[in-house]
Amino acid sequence: MKFPLADSHIHFFAQGYPGRYGALFPRGGEVVMYERIRRIHSIERALVVGYEGGPWAVGNNRYVAKLVKSHPWMTPLAFAPSKDEPTTTRLNAWWRQGFAGLSIYVTTAAEARRVAKWSSSVVDALNAKRAIISVNVPSRLVGTLRPFFERLNETRILISHLGLPGAMATASRELEPVLALADLPHLGVKYSAAYACNAYPHPGLSEILQALHDRFGPSRLYWGSDFSPALDDVTFSQTIDSIGTFVARDTSTIFSKNLLAAIRRVRSGSPCGLRITG
Repeated sequence: MKFPLADSHIHFFAQGYPGRYGALFPRGGEVVMYERIRRIHSIERALVVGYEGGPWAVGNNRYVAKLVKSHPWMTPLAFAPSKDEPTTTRLNAWWRQGFAGLSIYVTTAAEARRVAKWSSSVVDALNAKRAIISVNVPSRLVGTLRPFFERLNETRILISHLGLPGAMATASRELEPVLALADLPHLGVKYSAAYACNAYPHPGLSEILQALHDRFGPSRLYWGSDFSPALDDVTFSQTIDSIGTFVARDTSTIFSKNLLAAIRRVRSGSPCGLRITG
């Protein structure tokens, strides 16, 4: 492509992502490899999505916070466990470490109900930050989170991985709860992890992409590679090609401009709970 890219979904782990074949890039090798990928594909910025959902990933926030100090192209999101509402003290600590928002993983109905009830002090703090909030949630549970999303009207909410609609054979029906969120102007969807639906070249993917494009419009869609978990199933180039073929008319918007705009609007150093105008 003839313009710099912005990747909305990548991961880095101290010991490498323990994939199907073991860690492909252990002991910091993920960052080294992604730097090479950045040069080849002209990736200007990347959203580093924190994850501590397994014993192997404990401490990922600390690891990512250290990386950011020497890699200004990274925009990190702190992993916030869905079972525990973060305190404003915790949020302030994350902001001081350079985090631009939160990474939330919701896997059960109970977790969705719990997150939906997060307090107004946390919601106010996220709005004051104009935070970016990445949410991994199956489409069947996303409706439960709608009240939470509605309260976060000053943030940018990015639903990961095409809304996790499941197998392509039933995706059009399962995607409807995600499509129903399109009336929230601050919420968008990542064109990422198509491999979770079916194998490359992802037959039926165009139906999903078209449905999201029609309902959300190109200004609220974000390309993401899902590095390095995606490499268990596809090459890095395929994470671009599978989407790029479809979005030819809106390529620079979806592959770059939308994420860069979301990053620019994040407020630096805003105290939790403090509303700032302008």
